[in-house]
Amino acid sequence: MPSGQASFGGIIAQWLIVTNWHNVTGLNADTGKIEDRKFHPTNVKFSVLQSLSDEGKQAKRVNITSPLYKDDEPLWIEHPSRRQIDVVVIPIEIQSIDRLVTLAINEIQLDEISPVVGMDCFIIGYPKGLRGLHDTPIWKRASIATEPSLNHKRKKMLLVDTATREGMSGSPVVLRHEGLHIPSGIITHESAFGTFESLLGVYSGRIGVDEMGAQLGRVWKAEVILEILSEGLPGVDPVFAS
Repeated sequence: MPSGQASFGGIIAQWLIVTNWHNVTGLNADTGKIEDRKFHPTNVKFSVLQSLSDEGKQAKRVNITSPLYKDDEPLWIEHPSRRQIDVVVIPIEIQSIDRLVTLAINEIQLDEISPVVGMDCFIIGYPKGLRGLHDTPIWKRASIATEPSLNHKRKKMLLVDTATREGMSGSPVVLRHEGLHIPSGIITHESAFGTFESLLGVYSGRIGVDEMGAQLGRVWKAEVILEILSEGLPGVDPVFAS
């Protein structure tokens, strides 16, 4: 999930990639032990969309690979609670790209929505590597399954009801409300009818290993991203992670 501001007037532009701690370390965030897939990531790979003309009628994907380490030190930023919050931020520097179409999530106009149990949300990612035309992501529908005002297992996390699959960890979760939107809780001139969206949080895998089990997924609340940006700590090499 790209975040941050990107300026393409110069040579270098900086992005912030938001993903899971277990994605960059290869370790289980709950146990701190190596995952079944047994891998040690050294790079992060992602793609952006570039327009092929000023009119923007055609576009192509540009694949980018960026290191996770510099001089053997991790480049990602962790939450002050370390792996107890399975979310990290990775500063990325990329060469200037003309006619860039991809926007950082904080460049998109989102709405203020108070989440409630049962409300629709969408996990935007690549389940089992599947993708849409031009590498566009899959929007997997979900619904909020636990009280969003409470912290599941005393962590800044909630559960969603959805049949998610491997490959969606680190995906943004977008809350969607259709109908009358009342930001202040009282009908005013700011109230309106339509479709409204806000960032609910970061998806972090499903509960259990059985694909046909409870079908509940974990979502870290969006506020943990702000906590990482304001109070985050330099990442720790997974060899020394605890």
